[in-house]
Amino acid sequence: MVRRMMGQSLLYRPVRSAVFDERYAKGSDAGRAHFVRVLLEERDGVLHARLTGPQGSGILTSMARAMGILIVSEDTPVLEAGRSVNVQLIGLPEDH
Repeated sequence: MVRRMMGQSLLYRPVRSAVFDERYAKGSDAGRAHFVRVLLEERDGVLHARLTGPQGSGILTSMARAMGILIVSEDTPVLEAGRSVNVQLIGLPEDH
């Protein structure tokens, strides 16, 4: 709604498929969805995602560096490295 009121024609952030290059475990929050901040890099025509660093809610540098948000559903306690994932783009590699 806010994007529409600002006159934006693209109302939703684009989503791209990527290979997740790390292992991510939720720990004690296993029953909740996680919104993981990631860096993106295109290698040989394939988009790769990796964590921006620690993901704590008070760590603003990880959000400032993020190029995308990886949504880990509540029923996925662990993401293994090499898995194909969908990433919502919030910036592009050339923007950072």
